[in-house]
Amino acid sequence: MTVDSKPHGYYEELLKTAPEQRVSKKNIVHEVDQSDGEDSSTPPLHICHMTALWRYSTTALNPYTGVLEPKNLGPGFYGDSIALLLAVHHFNNGIGSVVKEVEGINERCNVRLSVDLNDSMSSLSHSVKTVANAINSNTPGKTPCAVLGSFRSAVSQAVAVLTEAYGLPQISPISSSPELDNQLRYPLFSRIVPSDYGTSQVLLNFLQENAEVTHLGVIYVNDAYGKAYQDAIQRSGRLIGVKVESFPFDFHVTDDAQQIREAVGHLAKTKFKYFVGVIFGPEHYDIMMEEAYDKGIAGPGYFWMFGGGVQRYLQNVKYPKGSKLDMASRGIGMIQADGGMEGMPSYDAFLSELRNLKMEDIEYFNSKQPQGIDDYYFQGDAAYFKTFEPERETAFAYDSAMAFGLAA
Repeated sequence: MTVDSKPHGYYEELLKTAPEQRVSKKNIVHEVDQSDGEDSSTPPLHICHMTALWRYSTTALNPYTGVLEPKNLGPGFYGDSIALLLAVHHFNNGIGSVVKEVEGINERCNVRLSVDLNDSMSSLSHSVKTVANAINSNTPGKTPCAVLGSFRSAVSQAVAVLTEAYGLPQISPISSSPELDNQLRYPLFSRIVPSDYGTSQVLLNFLQENAEVTHLGVIYVNDAYGKAYQDAIQRSGRLIGVKVESFPFDFHVTDDAQQIREAVGHLAKTKFKYFVGVIFGPEHYDIMMEEAYDKGIAGPGYFWMFGGGVQRYLQNVKYPKGSKLDMASRGIGMIQADGGMEGMPSYDAFLSELRNLKMEDIEYFNSKQPQGIDDYYFQGDAAYFKTFEPERETAFAYDSAMAFGLAA
């Protein structure tokens, strides 16, 4: 934090008390001089409040009640939210340690940002309701001028229909479905991550050039992300003469995981040796790969490649040596778009900022997290950040807020 920078939450407090006008979906207020209570002689500030949809949890089917219930996804998405809040602070105070172009922007631009974090629960209906409630909020300063998120492409698509209807720009850090390239359908949607269509081309070229693959099996989650990704793989395969056979399963896994088991069974019948999984996390991966091992299509002699939806889980999990999942997971590959890597100057600066947060920063960032019961939502401390390891989308989260600030 620079010597003359405003403290965390300064502009949020200003929104609560200052007169509000509405111009181009922005909250416009006069900044109040803190020393004497008089209105500042500087031009009015355009304070843009953003509603963020963050994937803190997902919904899992309770096998006893048949009801979808929330399931926390752990600290990874918390770290992404910290990157977002850090970007807001850097933009508001003209701190260019990560993005040089932002240095001193607070002295030449009268736009400021504020943001509320909301759990999307990976749910289309819950996310649409969250944004609708924000749009119709009667709380001073809480009506959004933009929406950040979501992570899951299906959620971003559902919300994009609503944001377009109200004229609100929407920026997603990580929704990668090629369907979101449709600017006629989603004219106010943008994203930081590249489309999966480009990723699928790299994937097919890699397999053909390095393994001379001519046949490829795909198992995919039957939502906007999975369907569009497998369609992109099909198109890329046709371009280079690779035969692709694809089999879907539902996003919400039942207790017996019957759809996943059936899809794996279809893959086994192809007699292929190369496979791609377009899936999410342990709720999909563990059941699928155990079944694949049992069906004789995972382990030695077979190769599996996965997209970014499962990366967060696989980079942290350790299976018992010799177990089915240990054997099935040996030699698998992952292909994904990352927000940066160590050795890149701007990325190293980004990591340094996160790993050297002060307690006042951490306490404020924690106060912005969704409030649950029984410590449902993770909150980090100084020790957590000292050894902080970003996820692939952490830098994208920072960039999403920064991109909106620069474009506002």
